[in-house]
Amino acid sequence: MINRNLKLLPEQVEALQKEITSLNEQYNKLIEDAKNEEHFNAGCDLQGITDTFDRSSLEKLSYISKRVNEISNCLNCHELVTEYSKDMIKVGTQFEVFMNFGKGDTEQDTYRLVDNIIGCSSEDKCISLNSPLGAAAYNKKIGDNFCYEIPSGAIVDCVVLDILPEKIIEKAKQKIKK
Repeated sequence: MINRNLKLLPEQVEALQKEITSLNEQYNKLIEDAKNEEHFNAGCDLQGITDTFDRSSLEKLSYISKRVNEISNCLNCHELVTEYSKDMIKVGTQFEVFMNFGKGDTEQDTYRLVDNIIGCSSEDKCISLNSPLGAAAYNKKIGDNFCYEIPSGAIVDCVVLDILPEKIIEKAKQKIKK
């Protein structure tokens, strides 16, 4: 595996920061609730009797800790994407593509190419550089034809219709600076 910095868009960074805040609040609430509702079980360690969390609480706390650690690692080693080529699809580029799935089945849609979909919501219409469409669209220009294979084995023929303005990235950069 190539060791490289994760490229994140400003809106991904913002979403991840919000998720960490929310997870930390959940973590603190779980601890407080457990103490107040006596979700402790008497346990025994080498030093004697101690209180421990019940299994359900421990699992939730463990999940939250792991997720916060995962997000923190992403935020600590990322490279912020603040601009992109207006001529070529790169990480951060929003582009419009026409896809022909064959037998008259076509689709036209707009996507944003991201390094990793972490921090993206379903409304963002992000596609990962590691996805078949994302990998095939990378470095393409307006008017370029390309194809990619879907899991069923069928080949999808595509053409890049447009590379959209950088206005969205400018707005997102302003949010991060606040």
